[in-house]
Amino acid sequence: MSEPQTLRVLLAQHKSETHRPDAWHICVETGYDGKHFLATCFYMRGSLVQGYQLHVVENVRYRTISSFRGAMNVGRIKLEELGAFAHYVTTAVQYPRDDRVPYEPQDWAVAALRRLNARGLLRTLWTRECIEPALHVAREDWEAGDQ
Repeated sequence: MSEPQTLRVLLAQHKSETHRPDAWHICVETGYDGKHFLATCFYMRGSLVQGYQLHVVENVRYRTISSFRGAMNVGRIKLEELGAFAHYVTTAVQYPRDDRVPYEPQDWAVAALRRLNARGLLRTLWTRECIEPALHVAREDWEAGDQ
């Protein structure tokens, strides 16, 4: 009996003109086109004034997007879990961190990763305090040409 196919889950950061820190995308590598990994990417786009909207893009060469600034591995899922994964990510509820601190799209990404952990799809319970330093290192690696 063979092992079930697993897909790598990453948190990618992209340079953003509208907010700091950079925008975070949750990406699931779903294939390889012979040159680049392809992924389904989930991300928020918008602003505090206009509101945020979730976007999902499939079969993206996510590492070749001009705004890409590095990524970190956040886990693996089984191929048959991809539908449940997409459901939990797209329905993740974001909660304000504090009434005095405006909502950021990164809050949605953390909420989605925590929900995936609660549903048993990711083993690690992620927090901003863990993610931000790791993405800082990933950005430095990208700037050095290592990603």
